[in-house]
Amino acid sequence: MSESKIHAALVSRIEGLGIALPIVWENKRTEANGPHVRVHVLPGQHTQAANGFDYSDGLIQFDFYLEPDTGTRDGTDYADLIRSHFRRGASCKFDGQVVRFSDFSRRPGRIEDGYYRVSCDVYWSARIYHF
Repeated sequence: MSESKIHAALVSRIEGLGIALPIVWENKRTEANGPHVRVHVLPGQHTQAANGFDYSDGLIQFDFYLEPDTGTRDGTDYADLIRSHFRRGASCKFDGQVVRFSDFSRRPGRIEDGYYRVSCDVYWSARIYHF
C-alpha cells in the first residue's frame, strides 16, 4: 500500500537528519531524560483523482525539547536544519513512491514540561499511482 511507502520514505528522510538528540517516535517506548525531539508524521487529506492516481498530503511535526534558560540559539539552529533538509521542492523516495516537500513553518518557543520547546512543521504531498 502506498500510504505505508509514504510513511517509510518520510521516516528514512527524518533519520537521515543526523540530529544529535534522541528521537522520540509516536507509539514507541523511548526514555527521554534530557533534551530530545518528538516527531509525528501526520497524514492529511487523501483525494481520489483521475488518470490512475490519488493525491495525499500531510505534515511532519518536530517538537524540540531543549534545556531552558540557555537562549534561543539551539532552537533556531534546529529549525534551520529542518528547513534546509526539507526545503520546498525537495523530495524523498521509498520503493518507487515519491514524496515532495512544499512548505515549512516554525512556532514561537515556549517553556513546557521543564524544557524550552520549539515546534516546526514540514508539509508534504505525494501522488499515489494505481497502475
